[in-house]
Amino acid sequence: MENNIKFRNHPSIILETSLRTVIAILAVFVFNLNSEIGEEGIQSGDIVFLVGVFGGVLVFMLGYQTYLWAKTYITIEENTLIVERNTLNKKRNTIGLKTVSNVNLEQNLLEMILGTCKVKLDTNSLSTADQTDVNIVLKKAEAEKFRMLVLARAEGQPVQMTGEDLSEDELLHGSISDLMLHGLFSIRIFNIIQIVGVLLFCILFYQDEGMPSLEVLIALFTFLGLTLWPTVKEFIKYLNFRIERKKDKVYLSYGLFKKVAYSVPVDKINGIKLTQTLIARMAKRYMVEIVNVGMDDDENETNTFFLPYSKLETIQNQLQQLLPEFDGVLEIKEEKQPVSIWLLSLPWLVLYLGITGVAYLLVEAYTFGASIKYGVLVASAVILIWRGINNLARFLTRGIKVDEKFLKIVDGGFAKKILFVKYDKIQYVTGRQCVIAKHFGIQKGTISLLASLKNRIHELPYFKENDMEQLKKKLI
Repeated sequence: MENNIKFRNHPSIILETSLRTVIAILAVFVFNLNSEIGEEGIQSGDIVFLVGVFGGVLVFMLGYQTYLWAKTYITIEENTLIVERNTLNKKRNTIGLKTVSNVNLEQNLLEMILGTCKVKLDTNSLSTADQTDVNIVLKKAEAEKFRMLVLARAEGQPVQMTGEDLSEDELLHGSISDLMLHGLFSIRIFNIIQIVGVLLFCILFYQDEGMPSLEVLIALFTFLGLTLWPTVKEFIKYLNFRIERKKDKVYLSYGLFKKVAYSVPVDKINGIKLTQTLIARMAKRYMVEIVNVGMDDDENETNTFFLPYSKLETIQNQLQQLLPEFDGVLEIKEEKQPVSIWLLSLPWLVLYLGITGVAYLLVEAYTFGASIKYGVLVASAVILIWRGINNLARFLTRGIKVDEKFLKIVDGGFAKKILFVKYDKIQYVTGRQCVIAKHFGIQKGTISLLASLKNRIHELPYFKENDMEQLKKKLI
């Protein structure tokens, strides 16, 4: 086997990395061109000048990106991967293959057209858990070769170029109806409130102003589209969902306009998380995510998707096939928070009522109208009732269980999140107590896992001090 294998980005990366800058420059160019147009029209000399500036900046930028592309290499050696940039400011980054957490493939629309593929490599490093360690664009066949080489050498095994990808008879796949239901259960109440608010604004605007001008109409449709997109995206994002367990890895792929393929070593999975929106909770459906490094470090990603919304029985069967290492976790029953935590809210309640009383007295002293005085009282009552309902929902939802093999944490209020994590995956635990909590023998805290910032810190709800002692023993 060849010891050192060198790769270089496909030349299309020059266009891909420059695309955003090109669009920005073009927007500035068009804006300046439009601002020069007056009653007498734009002068030909101005057009020549603006085109010249735009063209000069574009040529310089493309030339610079070409220079970077020509001087950047990625080399796979026996036990290391080296990213080397031999420009005037030389840079050499060496990564131990044993630390590799994921080697993922991704394709956007441009890459689908060009037949290229982006390879994203992540390592088990806390300092880089919020970003991709290596990002390389290759032809699709080369990308597969790169992935297999890295995974094989990371495990000290012979390279197998076939049989490691998703087969046609994959273990699990998502039908169109399943993924449409997933999109439905992914809808959040806040998104619905946003959409209804924007629609009401458009209706009221039409009633007051009549048919808006073209510019206003474009702005309204753009605003409505941006509001609708997060909800619509959930219906199409996971189309072509496929997942399979082979030996010690899980292979996951999905996407229509943006295709992704994950290769996740099972021993790098630090926990699994079940999530529910309010709609999903009412329908008793759960979505499964996994906690690791590499699946949530993209700024456009909001969760570490693993399995779409399904009933608990279905998820239990799927986890037995895909992650038998977490078998039995769904049967763990959490312990709810002690009733004494309500006493912890008393100081805040007294403070809130005091502030409300002072505000009412100030309104009374300055002889404001009755409507303002009643408004203060009504607003205070609404806020107090809402906080009470929200606190009640959190009290009924949250809980914790220090089980024999797993720690279970249940968080949320109207929505719900359930985390299962093995004790050897916890980096550290912190505990906190106020005077009242210490009197009742309860405390809360946090645990830290090796993951990106979104999944690194998890809050522990109030639980008994004895449970904290058990948790500390499990970590030793």
